[in-house]
Amino acid sequence: MKVNWYEQGGIYGPDYMAIFPAEAASGASEAERAIRLLGLTGEERVLDVACGYGRHAVHLAGRGLRVFGLDINAYFLDVATQRAADEAVGLCFVRGDMRLLPFREAFDAAVCLGGSFRQFASEEEDLALLEETARALKPGGKFLLDVANRDGMLSRFVGKDWDRLEDGTTVLHERRWDSLRGRLEGKDVVISPDGRQREYEHSMRLYGAPEIGSILRRAGFDVLALYGSLAGSAFGWDSARVNVVAQRPR
Repeated sequence: MKVNWYEQGGIYGPDYMAIFPAEAASGASEAERAIRLLGLTGEERVLDVACGYGRHAVHLAGRGLRVFGLDINAYFLDVATQRAADEAVGLCFVRGDMRLLPFREAFDAAVCLGGSFRQFASEEEDLALLEETARALKPGGKFLLDVANRDGMLSRFVGKDWDRLEDGTTVLHERRWDSLRGRLEGKDVVISPDGRQREYEHSMRLYGAPEIGSILRRAGFDVLALYGSLAGSAFGWDSARVNVVAQRPR
């Protein structure tokens, strides 16, 4: 598997939104919940780290926030730019590596939603992402991190399943948990109605809440709150998500 599978040419291409339609539909509600958890008033400068195809950034900008969306995937940024134009929303999209952000003390708040944090090959790269996000925030700026909860995911782990899309496409999902490396290895096989197949491999590190808190503190953040969902529900060991509100010290 290519180390940079998440950049372009892999699952994060034209097939992605068709394979995961529920994710695209949830963008507006998740963005609203992020606004509430961060206590945003509608005037702040906000950085969307790994903004993807803009499913959160466009809605945040529509609420009056001054939004910058950064992603390394050129295809997704093209889609995001078109989404913003279609909704007549003004915001800035930047192509870049979130391990080396081109910002210093520029934002009042930042978000990293949907699990992009867990995709690098090493924990050191995950730490670099968080350190760069802390540097991009003004002193006192808040950060909302949303990732899958390892313990909750493993408690309901399914090795294989499949989906049938509206156009007749079948998507087979295969997953394998690597306990020694702490990574979820996956493969999605997309079978078109005419029988053509496309395969996408991916690999993601999974964290539990204690590890998330620890790595945020190592990156220079103060951890303010822990939730089990963006709706603000209490965190439990089997929660599906780890949602943490952190702050760069003043």
